[in-house]
Amino acid sequence: MRLNVSRIKDWDWCPQYQGYRWEEKRVRVGGPGRALWLGSRVHEVLAAAMEGKDGGKVVEGCKEEDEAQAKALDVAVEVWKGKIKPWERVLMVEEALETRVGGFDVETGMNWTTKRTEPVVVFGRPDAVVVWRDKVWHVQHKTVGAGVPVAVFSKGVKRSLHELMYAKMLKEKWPKMAYGGTMLNVVRKLGAKAMERDPGAALHMEFVPVGEAAIKRACGDVRLVAREIWEGDERGLYQNRASCVGRFGNSLCPYYGVCEGDEAIEGPGFEDKDPLEGYGDGS
Repeated sequence: MRLNVSRIKDWDWCPQYQGYRWEEKRVRVGGPGRALWLGSRVHEVLAAAMEGKDGGKVVEGCKEEDEAQAKALDVAVEVWKGKIKPWERVLMVEEALETRVGGFDVETGMNWTTKRTEPVVVFGRPDAVVVWRDKVWHVQHKTVGAGVPVAVFSKGVKRSLHELMYAKMLKEKWPKMAYGGTMLNVVRKLGAKAMERDPGAALHMEFVPVGEAAIKRACGDVRLVAREIWEGDERGLYQNRASCVGRFGNSLCPYYGVCEGDEAIEGPGFEDKDPLEGYGDGS
């Protein structure tokens, strides 16, 4: 069984949501929300810069109501290009990797009498991999709101399944080099006035260590969820109703109308989109 961490996170959020997105491959027409779009655009510009390319400006392609915020982020990005880069060299940028995390027993055959092991392979695409002080590091770009406490946010990153799986992949990719952890490259979405006073205030680099025990536990968690997904494909998906209005109760799930029976997943409100688009043969 092959899967990536985004699918696992979607399953944890709501198995039915995961089914519509990853199995039906249908997404709401209109694309991502404003905050997600800005974060993705900053990510694109930073990734291009790490490859020595010109990724353009964050403001390019944004909606009129987001223009002021995008221009402020462009100021921060330009400062980042000139100052916030401690690494000595870049090994790769957004290249697909994978790792095997073990497997689980499944029952097959007549009356479920035969058992076999289903291998679990996790694949992903780290933002960037660099060398600093003779260690390999994963550079993770994150755009956060002005009020998000970075110290707390970084502790969440340390526990993140993405980071733990990337750590395993990178340790296997460069086995002769020590693994440092995650360089968390945070860009805070400050207002235009705050950026005028101090453009560097929007930037923060946090060094997050990743331990072997945490990686081992994460592999076990992935195997457990992989089996749940496997069984869900066979037995059906349940709807996690606590997720219908978002984490803070202020936004509807894009599939809310489908689960309510008010619209069809095959209808005009949705379009085909493969969530693995961009992974090449990593599907």
